[in-house]
Amino acid sequence: MNDLLMSEAALLGLLTEETMHPYQIEKVVRERCMREWTELSQAAIYKLLNRMEKAGLVKKDRTVTKENRIRNTYSITKAGRAALKQKVEVVLSEPEHIRWRLDVAIYYSNSLTPKKRNDCLRTYRQNLEKRINYFKETYDYMDSIECSEHRKEIALRPVYLLEAEVKWVDAVLKKWRKEGEHG
Repeated sequence: MNDLLMSEAALLGLLTEETMHPYQIEKVVRERCMREWTELSQAAIYKLLNRMEKAGLVKKDRTVTKENRIRNTYSITKAGRAALKQKVEVVLSEPEHIRWRLDVAIYYSNSLTPKKRNDCLRTYRQNLEKRINYFKETYDYMDSIECSEHRKEIALRPVYLLEAEVKWVDAVLKKWRKEGEHG
């Protein structure tokens, strides 16, 4: 499987920690707030596990619980570890081009009155600040439970990106104010 999806890489990463059943994976995804940085819905977990099993990246074992129910557990295979390693190397090495929906709104913001446009962008900025605070709180929580440093970066990186976005918004609002004075 040369073109491993990021959601598959996230699942494989979890399975490097231990063999898990799908509900257990779902629980870990929720506990670690992984929906903030992956596309792992509960339905996706089942679909991706089936897909990766067919590709030989994970192995499914059936076990019987104390309640006498059959439970499927999944473990990563040697091929799965190799695919994960390859994906991590590629993603850590190559910057990604991101398409922001905000770009479309900025490009056509002249369809709004200057006041409405500025009000919307100021609201956007307030929402950025809320997200920054959320990720700072997430980082503090991860620190309090003694998460490893490389995992805490998942909460710290968005802080830096969002703070840069705030600076950009401030610069745009300043330009638009000057244009309003001269326009």
